[in-house]
Amino acid sequence: MKPHRIGPLERIRRLEIKVAALMGEKPPELIVKTSTKDILLIKRTVCDFFGVTMDAMNGFCRAALLTWPRHAAMYFCARYTLHSHNRIAQQFKRDHQITPYAVNKILNRCETEPDFRKQIAECEALVRKAMKK
Repeated sequence: MKPHRIGPLERIRRLEIKVAALMGEKPPELIVKTSTKDILLIKRTVCDFFGVTMDAMNGFCRAALLTWPRHAAMYFCARYTLHSHNRIAQQFKRDHQITPYAVNKILNRCETEPDFRKQIAECEALVRKAMKK
């Protein structure tokens, strides 16, 4: 029998529950949006947090200073919107395969680097605040 393989969104939810337990908090409520404007809102929030421009976010530079914010924005788009990987990638002017790759890169780095996990949690708090408006 093959082991059960969980998808990226389930992995995200499990990581949220684990982080909340470590911080002595309850897991955050789920927020899911469907508008393309929500992707733009997430991108703007992440750009402001990491101090990069929207042009740099959509650009093709592969420097770590730009790829991690881009991956974080894709992670939040996958987490908080119902858009397909293809639709999210189009909003970043990328191929559809980059979205699941970005989600997995963020999740793996959050699992191995506590400082990065804290930074993503801070950014996520701003994204959640922006999404609730």
